[in-house]
Amino acid sequence: MPDCMLRVAGSTKKVRQFLDNSPLKPYKVYYRGDPGFPKSRGPMKMSGFNFSLSGFYSTSIQKQARDVIRNLERLKPELERMASFRFKYMALDFGLNDMASEEYPWPTYRLPKKLISLAGHLGFDKVLSFYGPPAVDPSASKKTKGRVTPKRPSKETVSSKANR
Repeated sequence: MPDCMLRVAGSTKKVRQFLDNSPLKPYKVYYRGDPGFPKSRGPMKMSGFNFSLSGFYSTSIQKQARDVIRNLERLKPELERMASFRFKYMALDFGLNDMASEEYPWPTYRLPKKLISLAGHLGFDKVLSFYGPPAVDPSASKKTKGRVTPKRPSKETVSSKANR
């Protein structure tokens, strides 16, 4: 799930107090004792919530970072209010596909200094979560500058699938 999520965790009381008076709508809210995911982890140990801060489902951390910077600046007053709650955990979690290959076994993932500065000011940790290589069907892809990107289906393909 490549995307940048703001993950916040703390006491149930703080989570409820913040969310009751916030215009922000979380992607997910969970409370201590809720079933964990996967269930083998047992019940949730803390309460918390997640917000999506980037709309780019992409392997590119640069695109995610641009979107996150824009959202951190736009939401700064509300995020400063969030920081005042002193939650136990607040982190920007960048979801990435692992782009390592035989040709480039150690890819570099750079975060802009503006992002580091904004996140630091708000007290957010920075996390990089790797979800393995992107799923690619070689027959439905084109290669561009060493990256594989899926082709868009033609109108005929879309309409023939809809008629099945």
